[in-house]
Amino acid sequence: MLDRVMAAAPPPAVKGPQVDAVGLGIAFDPQQPFSTDACAHILMGLEALDGSKPICLLDLNGEAALLGQAAQRLSGRTVSYIAVGLEGIKRRTNGPERNFSDAAYSAVVALCRPSEAYRMARFIADHFRDPGPIVLPFLAQAQGGAFATSIALGANDAIITATVPGAGSKRFIPVFQALMWMYGYDQHHFPQPCFNTRYIDSVVDPGRRIDGINLDPAQCVIPETIGEDYFAAVASRLDRGEWVEFHHPVRTRFLADLGGTKSVYLYRDPRDIITTHYHRIKYDTGAGGFDAMKRLSDEDLFIQIMRGYEYIQPQRDYYARGMALDTFVAQFVDIAACDTVYGLRFEDIRYQPRAAYRALIDWLGLSGADLVPTNDDALDRLIHLGSFAHQSGGKIEEGRDATHIYNDGSPAIARGLRRGIAGDWQNHFTPKVSRVFKDMAGDALVALGYEADLDW
Repeated sequence: MLDRVMAAAPPPAVKGPQVDAVGLGIAFDPQQPFSTDACAHILMGLEALDGSKPICLLDLNGEAALLGQAAQRLSGRTVSYIAVGLEGIKRRTNGPERNFSDAAYSAVVALCRPSEAYRMARFIADHFRDPGPIVLPFLAQAQGGAFATSIALGANDAIITATVPGAGSKRFIPVFQALMWMYGYDQHHFPQPCFNTRYIDSVVDPGRRIDGINLDPAQCVIPETIGEDYFAAVASRLDRGEWVEFHHPVRTRFLADLGGTKSVYLYRDPRDIITTHYHRIKYDTGAGGFDAMKRLSDEDLFIQIMRGYEYIQPQRDYYARGMALDTFVAQFVDIAACDTVYGLRFEDIRYQPRAAYRALIDWLGLSGADLVPTNDDALDRLIHLGSFAHQSGGKIEEGRDATHIYNDGSPAIARGLRRGIAGDWQNHFTPKVSRVFKDMAGDALVALGYEADLDW
């Protein structure tokens, strides 16, 4: 998508840490990036490097094996050719034993496509002890040819995204995932605690008091802070330059207290979160055990969701704590008081996504990074990844009157896509539901800027 020769741009106003680099100015052919001609030009560039130390050829995708063989045979100097894929390279450089990243090099040559140059440069800067300058074959200046420069690397603190179910994570996460890849971040995957049988039996409900649903919020078994020790353990294992998603209504101050991380908290008009939650319980045919809630009237189901509930499957391989409305809305209000937590509104990424994502990139300290195209066309291509059209292959239209979100014949990737708009609560709230909402979270709704007062 972004493979092209990248012309050097004027330095941004804010720059991150600098690394020395050499661009060779080789024209990039996406069909055959390491052609005979390109390899010959790279070999010529290597001849100009300091010959007192070895050269490391770091081949990200294994596309330059012939170049590696030729460099070792023809250069008359020590050449280390490493082709194992970035995940394999990371595993090999994270262990305690000495490895190729500990050696001193005249240069490390990043054999990768232009769209991968930034993440490779940051990886080399983070993991190599004495890499020398980083050689980027396809980095070019306007006049072409080899040139020395420095590259700004954006901040790479570990990043956490907190996404409350129903807040719009299906629109946000695909875009954020692509953005993070561009900026050299890798996603840390882990089993969410609600699917961890051992965690359920040992921590959530060791007394086995719940098998099914509990609708009495005054007799809760699952604590409000459930999962925080689990999430804290996950956060402690994050490397710099990794990000992770907590798809759970965690406390904002819990996120703020996680050292060495920045957190992005996705939130939305709580009335729309409740509306999405209503549809998922009412129409989800895949999850058993919600029959008691499905039998409620529409009005009573809305009110029960706002008051909270808890659920553990009889097989004890899944739990859910429907956090009470006033509790989870308070987390959104708390964002403003936490410097290391960024509040990202669904409505902004839905209706003004360019501005919303640019502001997020600035807050994360990545706007000063070189080699990452951030023009409107590049950003729009990433934003499209979060659209219904992309995720459903054009089969689901945003804003349609969709009520059946799991049994409507949607493709598997689109399961859970419903309407994707703001304000749908107005089509479902009754006066009684609105009164209960105002009693529980009306003032918080005003504090969040979704209403000017309680007259709605």
